Amino acid sequence: MTVMEEVDLKTSLNRRVIADVKGLKIYTKTMTLLGGQSNAGKTALALNICDSVVKSGRKVMYVDTDEHAIKNRPDPNLLSHFRNENENGYASNFKYFTSFDEDEIIRLILEFKPDLLVIDTIYSPFIKIIEKGSLTRARRIKEFLLKLRDVIIQQDTAIILTTQVMKGTSGSDQMVYDILGGEGLKHLSDTKWMLNFERNGQKDIVDAEQSRRQIMIDKQEIVLVTFARGGVIEEVLRDSTEYEKKQGG
Repeated sequence: MTVMEEVDLKTSLNRRVIADVKGLKIYTKTMTLLGGQSNAGKTALALNICDSVVKSGRKVMYVDTDEHAIKNRPDPNLLSHFRNENENGYASNFKYFTSFDEDEIIRLILEFKPDLLVIDTIYSPFIKIIEKGSLTRARRIKEFLLKLRDVIIQQDTAIILTTQVMKGTSGSDQMVYDILGGEGLKHLSDTKWMLNFERNGQKDIVDAEQSRRQIMIDKQEIVLVTFARGGVIEEVLRDSTEYEKKQGG
């Protein structure tokens, strides 16, 4: 006979807003997936959220597995910009890593007790796992995320995972959801933010001067985000009619 365990709802449902960037909110005890094509703004969005956390006096642990690590990017470098604005805050409350080890990440979370953990990008460290092809990679990612989930609930931590998406072939204006990392990554994420360039007809605008992005949140809401040069978020519009009014539409 299986013993049924009663869940303490007060503890289980107690999620705090750990970051609020012009109305874009991240909650503790949750795993948020930031997906998008290359250069869509995943890292810039994650860094803006991190800066909100650091400015509030809370801790961030940032694991940078992207082959184009933030520390190596030329100016304007968004991380450098935020750090220069708040050197003491970043020295005390921001830890940045460019190497990845599953067990070490768990250990560091328990030791440093970050309010926010960012893994940018989650798929990259698992690429070399090729024993049985992509299914093995997906399974390893899923197992790692299951461990992370247990830890963030205990530590009252929020997690942001970034990953690239497969480019759509339908020509539709709908954002694509074929993410790198397997179905486990998609299903274990509590909320999914899919970033894309603002559309102009059927074409993605990729000109650097076009600073606006679309974020589709859980396939239910489209948010428009405007980045200043360098990646600082200037404006967030949650209602498309508000955007149309600003454009004189």
